[in-house]
Amino acid sequence: MSPRPYQQREGRLVTEWVTAAFPTAHVAYRVRLGAFDPSLADSELTDAQLRALGVFRRYVDALVLEPARVHLVEGKIRSVVGAIEELDLYARLFPLTPAYAAYRPLPLDRHLVWAVRDPVVEAMARERGILVHEYRPAWVDEYLASLRPNERLARGSGSVLPLFGSSPTGEG
Repeated sequence: MSPRPYQQREGRLVTEWVTAAFPTAHVAYRVRLGAFDPSLADSELTDAQLRALGVFRRYVDALVLEPARVHLVEGKIRSVVGAIEELDLYARLFPLTPAYAAYRPLPLDRHLVWAVRDPVVEAMARERGILVHEYRPAWVDEYLASLRPNERLARGSGSVLPLFGSSPTGEG
């Protein structure tokens, strides 16, 4: 079986959802958050080298700026628990990002956008105040149909259910 060609599916998912959800907002995609170590500014590094250090910074899939609110958006075709931690990290890094210093005082919303819902991850995200959005355009169904059956589900969701007092069948 030959490998599937790489396509930026999660980027497409985020772009389409953000365009529909925030049609008039200022949006930037794959934004690096945080700042490099300020002590390096006094080093022998050139400005170009200091800018290059930004490659070690984390990036959020989309940063949406509205006049009274900031939105950090992370997208996944199939949900993963790690997306929750990513959004928590981005929320910590955003206030440290020099380019967005003027937006620091605004309320910050974190959004998890996915095509395949995972109720356990959804509950965990909501407990942390993360807004969860299911977005499943037709092209996602076409992509999922090309996967093996076990790849079409949310990643690792079934094994967590018994921890929450229910079985995978919903009994218990």
